[in-house]
Amino acid sequence: MLPPITVNKLTLSNLLLKKMVSVTDSSNLIIAGDWNTTLNSIDKKGGLAWKETKHRNSLVYLMEAANLIDIYRKTHPKIKPTHMNQNP
Repeated sequence: MLPPITVNKLTLSNLLLKKMVSVTDSSNLIIAGDWNTTLNSIDKKGGLAWKETKHRNSLVYLMEAANLIDIYRKTHPKIKPTHMNQNP
């Protein structure tokens, strides 16, 4: 039996995304989901001040390497996000 391999989640997700992008026609590629990070300071609301993080930089690197863009931010460069509290 082989010992378990410990891999950093960030490293694993980067490897998987790079592989996915490398075998995909990225001219029609949409990657969506809760990335649990903000790419730009305009996207941050409340709490601690925005700053670059390892996760954010990794995602930006992947986007640049695969020639991907944040289409919402590209088409709405100055609109701040809104949040509606669901609690009464």
